[in-house]
Amino acid sequence: MVDVPVSTVVKVDPDEDWYVVWSDIAEAPMAWGGRERVGMWLTSRGHWENPTGEPDGTPESRLARADQTGTSSLWPSPDDPHMGWQESKYPRGLIYRQQGWLPIDRMKALCERLSSDADADVRDLLDPLDGEDEVRHA
Repeated sequence: MVDVPVSTVVKVDPDEDWYVVWSDIAEAPMAWGGRERVGMWLTSRGHWENPTGEPDGTPESRLARADQTGTSSLWPSPDDPHMGWQESKYPRGLIYRQQGWLPIDRMKALCERLSSDADADVRDLLDPLDGEDEVRHA
């Protein structure tokens, strides 16, 4: 088995060819762009080795799930995946590096900013975490 980070493929907009591979460990994007680019990145990093035991963890199957539901996530269930487009009891967003909550609709802006500066200040794109009044500094 290959030791690779756990990640989720997110498709922000169903009508746009743009995906992000989100690290559940780093709480940050690892790769983003069109389907072909993200698929090549997943394959080149060995993410198809399926370290989590996911039923079908190939890059193509993960991208197909993101095309269908907005996410490759199967948690907590394939019928109601975290970060999917469907109405859900789970908010559609992610924690970014313990700084704050990143709503999915701001994910592309975050990635574009990080493209030009990996240490960019992105606090204006984040909401405070539950129970906090402001976004944390990096």
